[in-house]
Amino acid sequence: MLKQCLARMVRCVDAVLFDEAVPTAEAALVISREMPQGNYEGIVFSGGVARYIYQPGWREWWVHGDVGPLLAEAFRQSRAFRELKVHEGSETIHATVLGAGAHTVNISGSTITVSPHALPLRNVPAVYPEIRTDGRWTWLPGAKNFPQPLYRTVALIVPTLPDTDFSTITGVADDLAAELQTIGALPAVVVAQQDIAKVLGQSLLRRLPERELVCVDGIDLKMGDFLDFARPLPHEEAVPVIVKTLVFAR
Repeated sequence: MLKQCLARMVRCVDAVLFDEAVPTAEAALVISREMPQGNYEGIVFSGGVARYIYQPGWREWWVHGDVGPLLAEAFRQSRAFRELKVHEGSETIHATVLGAGAHTVNISGSTITVSPHALPLRNVPAVYPEIRTDGRWTWLPGAKNFPQPLYRTVALIVPTLPDTDFSTITGVADDLAAELQTIGALPAVVVAQQDIAKVLGQSLLRRLPERELVCVDGIDLKMGDFLDFARPLPHEEAVPVIVKTLVFAR
């Protein structure tokens, strides 16, 4: 059963690399399909798993207390491994740090909206909206990539608005409230790219009075980022937030 699950993960990687459709049942495993344009001459595996891709023949797969060696075996059976030229990096074990990073920010508690018992939260994926046919935003397609209970909640990102007047913000609050009810994630987490978290959060609480809410701003995010929210600092009106960039688009 475990090997079958890992094989499904590797099939998703193959689908992205070769620009093929991902089965609906496996769509939640794909964070992003963004790839540079052009043909790929070869592939390099990095990180701890790569050691077992390049040096097969291990005997104890549970040697590190995880499924890394089994995942390596699945990659050796992949289409990418068969059809692309496999190159070996000079620093295989450490190469992953080139694609990951984290930074911490403190957000002022006087300009945000946070329900008393909503924090702390860990590993909250950032979800950007898509444009619907009627020109309005929808976060539902992105949220479906992070199903519960694998993810407790998601952070819905509000991009830069053309105007921040009251009617524009309440219109965004209407759209968010409707989609938050459909998504059902608890607590509701919203991250605005402009300094509107207080009024947007209060507007959302009027529409969802029984929902725990975290509505913040002042965080620079990108597709593929994850967020950790700590409890407010003692005797300070500030919320520490850690931004973890796990996947770079380029």
